[in-house]
Amino acid sequence: MNCLMHEEIEEVVRYVGQLYSIGIDSVIVEDIRVVSLIRRYYPEFEIHFSTQGVVYSLEGVREA
Repeated sequence: MNCLMHEEIEEVVRYVGQLYSIGIDSVIVEDIRVVSLIRRYYPEFEIHFSTQGVVYSLEGVREA
């Protein structure tokens, strides 16, 4: 999950669901939008924000 997402949002949610269902412990995420999606659909899934992730505000830092 360490890449930026564009139009693939439904595919991302499906892929994260597959990872979650096979018992993956956590995901590394670069795209802050993906963090929001994972929190919405799989709130207990552990997320690590990538060092490649970019945030431009204090709100973004808090989200990350």
